[in-house]
Amino acid sequence: MNENKIFGIGLSKTATTSLNRALVDLDFNAVHGVTSLLEWRGSKLLTMLCNIANRLVMKFNCEFLFIRPLLYRFGENKFHFEKLADYDSVSDLPIGIYYRELDKLYPGSKYILTTRDEEQWVESAKRHFHINKATQKINSWNKMRIETYGCILFDEKKFRSAYREHIRDVREYFKERPNDLLEVDLCNGPEWDSICEFLGCETPNKAFPHMNKTKSA
Repeated sequence: MNENKIFGIGLSKTATTSLNRALVDLDFNAVHGVTSLLEWRGSKLLTMLCNIANRLVMKFNCEFLFIRPLLYRFGENKFHFEKLADYDSVSDLPIGIYYRELDKLYPGSKYILTTRDEEQWVESAKRHFHINKATQKINSWNKMRIETYGCILFDEKKFRSAYREHIRDVREYFKERPNDLLEVDLCNGPEWDSICEFLGCETPNKAFPHMNKTKSA
């Protein structure tokens, strides 16, 4: 795997949908969210217990102590990196947590870290990961959220910590390669110019596509 690609490695709710639409408008074969490429791997017993725990959470609208997150720590997700070959660009989770692996598989690729004001992000994440809105039944998604945020349902302290840690780690990883990483706030900052300059594209004669603006997805 050595084809250069564009990876959007911002966490959810940092305008990843808008980034993907912008890349589509720039004529890239771009896809947003590839959770279908995650394969949950756990024993039959573990999977059964996770499924029971998921149903209990949905029924009673609460997380029971740390039982469910603990169960998921005994299983793992396999990400099918080989299936990214059909795309020019991929963004949103789980891509954001695999940038190190992607860098080895696709050397020479470009990485776009979408960020936003932390308080805005926390409020958006709080709405998005509310127990009545966030999917609770898909084992691979729940495992991914634990890997990303340290929890499945919204926990402000853990989400803030994960957000700061992700940005810090990405900056540190690419600090000697500034030409490979673009950090951009599409909710409150630059739009076409920074992205097009970074990718060496002509700036389109159209408005920047702010998708799901009220949700800032």
